Amino acid sequence: MYPCDTCGRQYRRLISLQRHKRLECGKEAQFECALCHAKFKHKHSLLRHYNVHMADVKKSSKFEREERFA
Repeated sequence: MYPCDTCGRQYRRLISLQRHKRLECGKEAQFECALCHAKFKHKHSLLRHYNVHMADVKKSSKFEREERFA
């Protein structure tokens, strides 16, 4: 295992530790959700997070359709 000397996280691969140090460790999250202002260190995490909001929209629109036909 390769531990980070700054935060203590451990990685199985040296390349993962190096990426962690370069992109994550001690860095502020730079990607922010425009809807709820949650912050992420990786763009792909932000994009995955948007699915949470899309699920909420789908649930509410399904509920509205059911209300109209009830």
